[in-house]
Amino acid sequence: MNDDDFLKTLRAEGSELRFDPGEVVLGRIEARVRSRLSEVESISETLARWLRPLAGAMFAAAAISVATLVWLSIEPADALLASADVSIVEDYYRVAR
Repeated sequence: MNDDDFLKTLRAEGSELRFDPGEVVLGRIEARVRSRLSEVESISETLARWLRPLAGAMFAAAAISVATLVWLSIEPADALLASADVSIVEDYYRVAR
């Protein structure tokens, strides 16, 4: 069986499974599309649609920054080094807690 015969057989068998929407369904789809196309957005709605995600991203970045600063202020890096005992013995560096 070559490709043409296979495709003809596939189309013939698949024609039974094809969905044929009725006039009522097509009318509903057309009405829905027309109503969406007839709605005119104002400039404020367009700006709000674009600026809401940007404001959310800026808020998330600010929240992460604040959380990082709070976390760093709890245990500063200098306090970790200040508590360690550093001694030099025979050309070796030893860090003890």
